[in-house]
Amino acid sequence: MDALEEWIRVNSYLVYGILFFYCAMKSGALPLFAAIFASTDDLSIFAVSAASFLGGYLGDEARFYLARRYGDYLTSRLPRLGVIVKRAEGLLARHGAKYIFCTDIQKVCERSAHFRSG
Repeated sequence: MDALEEWIRVNSYLVYGILFFYCAMKSGALPLFAAIFASTDDLSIFAVSAASFLGGYLGDEARFYLARRYGDYLTSRLPRLGVIVKRAEGLLARHGAKYIFCTDIQKVCERSAHFRSG
């Protein structure tokens, strides 16, 4: 464990970059572990928070952009994906803001749980 802590101290900027890109792709246990290392002053809590938040936010924005730009093309090429998208569009048309809230609240709770546990 001491070797890992030393490696994190020496390569902290790399760790922040990995954290950012991980959160941009998906949020999971990595922000929790980064928060643990921030609590022992191996990493900066400000940098961990910023990398986690910005990675999650910018990752969502990138996915929204890619879906808007290439979604029709992908759903025409991948029929199973098209079925899923049509189901989601139906839920959105039927439930509107409630549907968006329910799909996004899970991510908000997950990210805040990582931050609080650190």
